[in-house]
Amino acid sequence: MRLKEIDNLRGLAIFLVFLAHAEFYNFSEKIFSTQLGNLSGLVGVYIFFIVSGYCIINSISKIHNTNKLKNKITICFKFLSKRFLRLYPLYWLSIFLYIFFINSNFDYITILLNLTMVQFFLNIEMVQGVYWSLSFEIFFYSVVFFLILTSINRSIALNILTFILISSIILSLISSYININLKFYSLYLISLFFFGIITFYNKLNFNFIFKIACLSFLSLIIIFVLKKFDFNLFSLKELSTFENNEIILLTFANFLALATYCYCFFKQKTNRFLIFLGKISYSMYLTHEIAIQFVLDLKIDSFFITFILKLTLSILIAYLLHITFEKRFYSLIKKINY
Repeated sequence: MRLKEIDNLRGLAIFLVFLAHAEFYNFSEKIFSTQLGNLSGLVGVYIFFIVSGYCIINSISKIHNTNKLKNKITICFKFLSKRFLRLYPLYWLSIFLYIFFINSNFDYITILLNLTMVQFFLNIEMVQGVYWSLSFEIFFYSVVFFLILTSINRSIALNILTFILISSIILSLISSYININLKFYSLYLISLFFFGIITFYNKLNFNFIFKIACLSFLSLIIIFVLKKFDFNLFSLKELSTFENNEIILLTFANFLALATYCYCFFKQKTNRFLIFLGKISYSMYLTHEIAIQFVLDLKIDSFFITFILKLTLSILIAYLLHITFEKRFYSLIKKINY
């Protein structure tokens, strides 16, 4: 059964991502509008991560009654089969559409590695920029594969979240001496999936979830403070403007994602338009850049008309793919029972 609150959050997430890529915020000076657009896109993706954690554990919550390893392994492969059918066919189609209609200047190796959906971790050029977040989804699903074997529960999920946050803090401390860029932050992002899992196990306990959200956000603050602290001089390192803006952006994006998720989910705030977008959110996430580029090629001077066309075409393409392509695989997925 689909939850309206989850579809609403998905719809909000894809709308925020769309606003960023459609350059909706280009009404002010370039630096400000760029940062605002980046913030909108990141908040949308982070909400997707949290919702994904909730939905995955919701889908496998009824299969933990078996203690036989053979049954658990069978369940694991069924889980991966369902995820494969849910993600990859439409994803591959979006790659084909983008290459065919927008940009064909990719070598065969790049295209083949993009088909894996883990190109972000392989440091391979992405056919579409939005694909980076899907690499994190795949990593999370691989973790869930092993969690099924351990019969994940509330306690295990909470311990993993704590471990990830502590590990991120430790990595940020080490990065003060070793140049590992923002790899520790990539690890922190995985914690958002587990925040969604913990929400599922505590969906009637807002106070507990609020405390966990505060703990996650506090951990992020500690991570960035440690990242920029010079322990030899016992002072904060000198920050360039870009690095400083990046830290503020990532911190604020996480705060808004956690706060928005908690508010919309626990207060059960929904909107019909967002619920509709939520149902076509995956199709729209994969194809909205194609629609945007189509409209940009028209070279219409009016900002308002251009934006409306971008939104309309993005929704239209996503809806058509949803009813003609995505739904067909839904029926296949439903045939795979745990």
